[in-house]
Amino acid sequence: MLEQALERKDLGTHLNGDEAMCFGSAFIASNSSSSFKVKTVLVTQHPEYDIHMKISPTKPEDAISEEDQKAEGLEEADIIKYNQEIRLFSHDKDYMGKSKGLSMNYNKDMTL
Repeated sequence: MLEQALERKDLGTHLNGDEAMCFGSAFIASNSSSSFKVKTVLVTQHPEYDIHMKISPTKPEDAISEEDQKAEGLEEADIIKYNQEIRLFSHDKDYMGKSKGLSMNYNKDMTL
């Protein structure tokens, strides 16, 4: 159908791979910066699996249970969860290039 519309038998399909890669990279980089105003170009490749981060104390004896923290008189907002697992990226919702911020307040050495 395209050959009939253009009335040509041979179609030009030249694509310079280096130029295409640089052009796409420039758009992705400019979208990540607040210094440039460009049309939004999103990377839509999804991770193949969920990406989790496990947080635990380096020394297991440093973990204070939530019940012990409540017994010490700490309020709910001040209680520290020493052992937890956080899902950073979901394979069905997130896309490559998305960034996440995470703030942690621990008073012990932790392993991530």
